[in-house]
Amino acid sequence: MGLSSAEGILIVGLSLRNEVQKKNFDRTMRSSWSFDRIAQDLKPSDKLVNTLRSLVGGVPEFRVWGCSESERKDRRFLEWWGNAEKYVAIFVDVSSGSVICWGRIFAKIYSDELSRALWGSDEWRYVYFIKDVMWVENLVPMARLVKELGYEESYKPRGHQIISSNRVQEIIKRFGSIENFLQSLLQSKPNQVGLRSGTTAGDTIANVVKLLSEIVGGDAISMFLRVVGRIARGKDHDVKEVVNAVLTNAPEHVRIAVADALAMLRQSIEPAIKVLAPCSERIATTLQDADLVLGALVVLLTAGFLGGEVVKEVIDIANSVVRENLYAVMLCRLYNL
Repeated sequence: MGLSSAEGILIVGLSLRNEVQKKNFDRTMRSSWSFDRIAQDLKPSDKLVNTLRSLVGGVPEFRVWGCSESERKDRRFLEWWGNAEKYVAIFVDVSSGSVICWGRIFAKIYSDELSRALWGSDEWRYVYFIKDVMWVENLVPMARLVKELGYEESYKPRGHQIISSNRVQEIIKRFGSIENFLQSLLQSKPNQVGLRSGTTAGDTIANVVKLLSEIVGGDAISMFLRVVGRIARGKDHDVKEVVNAVLTNAPEHVRIAVADALAMLRQSIEPAIKVLAPCSERIATTLQDADLVLGALVVLLTAGFLGGEVVKEVIDIANSVVRENLYAVMLCRLYNL
């Protein structure tokens, strides 16, 4: 039961500037859960433990969210709740205007006890569980999502917005499945930089640096260069494996978002990686911080190819790294790069 077989779309509109919503979201959506964690950390009653074991015990990793009693006023609510396992939940942050993530609802339970244990209140008794979550924060504008769903770009979903079956059927007719629709929001369109239309390589680099700043602060640009450098000297350039190897201590949502952004950027940096290929192995085996140097060279070459779209701060640090490693410059000249 993956995204490909989903039959409905639920939009969950949040404001992560709201202290309560952000706290709850960080606790049960950004953080990964399992049946064992629920049983050990929340210590639910025996009756609830047995129910949850049958509901979620077979899924090793999932997220949790809840709906309040007051949202039953929506005329589509009961239809959604009765068939929640057929839905994809798409979370959006109305304060930043970005889609945050999406995933498949696979189980649900009405429980004031579980609501209190998770969020400190019995307000969100309609608890549902989500798997196969993809993090797309800062990569997919909320305006693009709502426009594709037939709303005005300025529309801001609040709470649980159940998309009508007619609109869902139109999406399935256009894209073949809800999964294909979601992937289309991330897919590149042919243009100068190999990214989706309206997004430059510079925009994507800025988004990656912003994500990395969550975990390394002012060293975010250097960390970005190291990740790019590791990709440059890898034989298969597997972005996800590289990100997991370099950002071992980063929260999962940051690693996933960085990997997704770099996957989009890869088409733009690939020409620079190929140009550097003749000397990248020599740099990797000679210099102490080879990933940083290679990443700096890739970014400078990419900036040259793209005509100045890369943000100035990244260019400045890349130039500084190269100036401090004259051996790399000499080696590049030796290879006529």
